[in-house]
Amino acid sequence: MAYCEQYQTQTDPTARSVLRVPGVPKRRRVIQRQTFQPTPHTRYAHPDTGDKVFGIVPPIDGVRISASAPITLTHGWQSKTGGMGVSHIWHGHAEDVIQHGGEAIADVPRFVADIIQPGTPILRLENEGHQPRLGVYRVGVGLVVLGPKRCGYHWRWLVITAYKPIVFAPRNQVGRIEETPQDISA
Repeated sequence: MAYCEQYQTQTDPTARSVLRVPGVPKRRRVIQRQTFQPTPHTRYAHPDTGDKVFGIVPPIDGVRISASAPITLTHGWQSKTGGMGVSHIWHGHAEDVIQHGGEAIADVPRFVADIIQPGTPILRLENEGHQPRLGVYRVGVGLVVLGPKRCGYHWRWLVITAYKPIVFAPRNQVGRIEETPQDISA
């Protein structure tokens, strides 16, 4: 047996060719369960059609978007001061989703899809100092607030929030939701 001063261990040089450092544990492989963790940009599919488009907003005068643009629902984010998307709708307006028949965050796309139907009126909402906001209001179901988002050379409308207003007087109607084409890819 030879004495190794560096590691203060006794080793037999013929027994082992590799000197192991005491005190360093072997690393165990832990297999973790893979779960779906959505990012803020994860887009949800329409519960009826399976497309990532919930509707089409036609061109509207006074808004930067000059062509028809699709409406998409993203996972979004939620903070103390605000948010957008599915996360914001669930954390801020869960009671409206539950009242509509939902039970979990997975039911938010159904709530939004029931509001955004072809022919539903589009309203211009007042938004001090921010980008233009549009509202899609369906009587007895709720209101969806939309905000513009540039994606490359194209524009789309993102769902900011959806809720059932206590009192809402529709005014400033600027259009209606168009029928979604079958071959659209947003």
